[in-house]
Amino acid sequence: MKTHSLLAVAIALGLSSAAHGQQELYTVGRFNRIFQINDYQTSTPTVTEITTWSYAGAFVGEATGLDIDPATGDFLLVVSPLFDPDVMQTDIITVDSITGIGSLIMSLPSREFSGFDRRWDGKLYTLRDGQELWLLDLETQTWTVESLSQSVGQFRPSLAVDENGQVVSLPSGEASVVDPISASITPSALPAAPIGGYFGNEYDSDGSFYLATPTAQILRYDPISDNWSTILDAFAQVNFAFDLAFLQTVDGVGYNETCTGQPNSTGLSSTLELLGSSDTASNNLELISRNLPPATFGFYILSEQTASQPVGSGVLCLGSPVFRYSANVLTADQGGTVRFPLDLTQLAGGQVALPGDTYHFQYWH
Repeated sequence: MKTHSLLAVAIALGLSSAAHGQQELYTVGRFNRIFQINDYQTSTPTVTEITTWSYAGAFVGEATGLDIDPATGDFLLVVSPLFDPDVMQTDIITVDSITGIGSLIMSLPSREFSGFDRRWDGKLYTLRDGQELWLLDLETQTWTVESLSQSVGQFRPSLAVDENGQVVSLPSGEASVVDPISASITPSALPAAPIGGYFGNEYDSDGSFYLATPTAQILRYDPISDNWSTILDAFAQVNFAFDLAFLQTVDGVGYNETCTGQPNSTGLSSTLELLGSSDTASNNLELISRNLPPATFGFYILSEQTASQPVGSGVLCLGSPVFRYSANVLTADQGGTVRFPLDLTQLAGGQVALPGDTYHFQYWH
């Protein structure tokens, strides 16, 4: 029987203070057209067609999800089949922002995907038929699937990742929050939108929320005034708006893996990730570890230093001094998951997190 000690991956969390700036907002419409919405934060936004994309795929498809590669500025599209129930495939493609030529990244073994948004580590979420949340890793061409506790809409529901790493879907005017760990659905604090039926939604870095309707109206929710407004009616130019995307880095927490985990008695390596905002003033971070042996005990440890030292059946990835949350012993549930809210004002060892600090975490089990 294996022991279970220090088998989790380690991550480095870089903390920040709040900072917001103008982003670039895009939408994808019918007939393979991608548009930029200029001056979207003003009272007089305009629309510019950026490109008409093409893709020599195995089926005729429609772009039902849009995101943007923050490193290259190229577009990423979810392309689902049209009018052909025999095609059980959806393609994820990259579209050159200059030439408009699309290239296949990976194919998903199903259809009816919609929405596309990036989370903290660069992986992307999409919805299948409003019933399943898929998390895609484009680098490894792999995915994980979570069945939602209830449907968030049947016809092309979209999604957005908010600043806390939660997934928000608003297909009918009423917003729902999808916990990406448990896949549970709860009502959002967003007030109901003026009209129902939306294909795209996206958060701006200042907390504003944007919606695209089937007739290419763009609506904005202003968290300061707590009101919705229609900022653009672009039906004549755009002819449907299937999704929205900002050209920005990532949403939510910024962190990186700093140490590779070893397989435990489940046969898998446990994972470690974060939900919440890296803004220290928000103080709403949560550590999550998965792929743990069910019903096993453990606790988190942290350090400002890294190392690589064999310990038990695993590797200690943190350097001295190491501080323990030994007073907060956790038990993995039957799905092999633990969750732990961080208090940035009282870290292990009595440390207080400040903007610019970087901490390394690992789960000891």
